[in-house]
Amino acid sequence: MDNSKPSFLPYEATDINESSVLANQKEINESPETRDRCLEILRQELKNIKDIYPCLDDSFLLMFLRVSKFNTQKALLRLQRYYQQCDILLDAFKKCSLPLHRAQSFNHLFISPYRMKNNSLLLIAKNKAVDYRNCTFAERFYLEVLTMYGVLENPVNQLCGSTFLFDYEGFDIHGLLAYTPGWIRIFLSFLLNAAPCRLKAVHIINAPTIFSAVFNIGYPFLHKKIRERLYCENVDVRKDCDKVFVDEEKVLMTEFEETRELGVLPGKRRRQIKNEAA
Repeated sequence: MDNSKPSFLPYEATDINESSVLANQKEINESPETRDRCLEILRQELKNIKDIYPCLDDSFLLMFLRVSKFNTQKALLRLQRYYQQCDILLDAFKKCSLPLHRAQSFNHLFISPYRMKNNSLLLIAKNKAVDYRNCTFAERFYLEVLTMYGVLENPVNQLCGSTFLFDYEGFDIHGLLAYTPGWIRIFLSFLLNAAPCRLKAVHIINAPTIFSAVFNIGYPFLHKKIRERLYCENVDVRKDCDKVFVDEEKVLMTEFEETRELGVLPGKRRRQIKNEAA
């Protein structure tokens, strides 16, 4: 009897030419030829746009090409939205003052040391670790934006995407009051329409009845493709979105059992967050 465990790609993997990642390259139409051609097209298109002064570095542009499967028009549109959202975020965060000791107190994000079978990273957010009596949604969101940039420095993460697991155990009235419609709109607009992040699946677990109010505020902003990748447990929402883990349950829970005791974001990145928040 073979008791060997399935092999999963480590989170720390950075080589996009790793044999198990080649299928992911094919999925998004990436090759040395398409990289060179699309980078040149996108760079020229950006130079013709007025009112924004975009970064033209290869590493930056590749993030947007990968999330757009090397469709230069879609990448250009996402880049334009990205800069628009950056202006919105800068304005929204003007009143967000986050002292270093407050930034250090956040410990709600965990990354599995191993990836999903589709090579997407598995990020777990634990609501119970956030006390909204002592912090705001804006402060949490600010740190998560910084974290996202750190995660996307790895080209394998750009290429293979992310699987999110949101554990809403302990969500209460303080959380409900923190999740205002305005901040939910900004959060979803940035994550879904502007950020260079490939979203493979979102799992919501342990959500109490009170969470349905938040969910129904955000639901209209979700594209059909995102709704199809959304798996909800214990959330009282409209029927076509009420999905308990089905096929992905075996994949997710098999790996989650192996990573239940997760370390927080790598020390190097946490130090960087602390420095940026100081």
